[in-house]
Order: sequence, then structure tokens, then C-alpha cells
Amino acid sequence: SGMEANLKDYEQAREDFKNNMDNYKKIADGKEMESLCNEMVEAEKAYASVADEMIEAKKQDNTDIYVHLMETTGKRAIANITSISKELLKTQQNLMHTKSTNLSKSTSTTLAGILSFSIVIIAIGVVVAAVMARIISKPIQLVSKAAEEIADGNLTIDQLKVKSKDETGVLAASFNRMVENLKNTIK
Repeated sequence: SGMEANLKDYEQAREDFKNNMDNYKKIADGKEMESLCNEMVEAEKAYASVADEMIEAKKQDNTDIYVHLMETTGKRAIANITSISKELLKTQQNLMHTKSTNLSKSTSTTLAGILSFSIVIIAIGVVVAAVMARIISKPIQLVSKAAEEIADGNLTIDQLKVKSKDETGVLAASFNRMVENLKNTIK
């Protein structure tokens, strides 16, 4: 299914990240870079922990927990990765400036590592976006199917059960009221 494909892509992105960070550590120059690499690895582990919780919440169809995790811990983990990435980039640029003649061969490898890291972050973002799209689209699909049933003359449909309190939850609640009013009008 789509969820399984997304999870497979996510696991591959995590493996790619690990490999890229291992390569990046090999070419890191100085204690500051080594420290930032270690911070990045820890930040990715924190993000992966949140992502795993979010995936479990999605599997259990617990939108509230999923959204809460994304809006709190998930945002902090992403902000931390972004901050460390910027610091890594800034530190690397300073080292490249001061040692450009000695690091000409390593520069291309470092840039490839940064590019690979960016691709990993983008892949993680795509996985998160795909999971969120499914969470958002499921209640809308329920309303759509119920509307088709009513359009076909079936007023015996069950009430829609949508747990979210966002716009899609309001839409489902309004649809339920409309169906009840339509039933009462026809009686």
C-alpha cells in the first residue's frame, strides 16, 4: 500500500542519512565539526523517535496524537536539525575558506555529503507530508462517499465518525446535521 511504500522510503532515507553522516565524519576537520556531526546524529535520532511515534499514531488512526506530536515535538526536532545543519554549513564554509588549498579534493566530497544530507532531509519531509495528506484526506473521503449515498437516495447511512476538531471535523459534523435535517424533512 501507499503507507508501506512511504515507510520503506523513510527507512531508506534514515539508512542513507547514517551512511552520509559516517562519510561526513571521516572528512570532518577539527573538534567543532566532529561535535556538530555528533549533535546531528543525536538530533536525527530524536526526530526518528518522534517520527516512529507519529507513524504508530497514524497506524492506530489517532489523529489527535499525530497532530500533537507533529506540532510540538516534531517541529522542535526539525528546528533542531535545521539549526545544526546551518551551523554545520557555516562551520564548513569557514574551514573551506581558511584551508581551501589543502582541502581541494575533500571539498567535492564534502559538498556531495551536504547534498546527500539535503536529499535525506527532503525525503523525510516528503514522507511526513504524505502521511499528513492521508490523515487530512481520509475524513474528506468519508464525507464524499456519504454524499454519493445520499445522492443515490440512501438516507439510512450511519453518522460520520470523525475525531478531528479541525475544518474537516467541522465539515463532517455539518454534514451529519444536514443528513438528519433532510431525514426529518422527508418524514
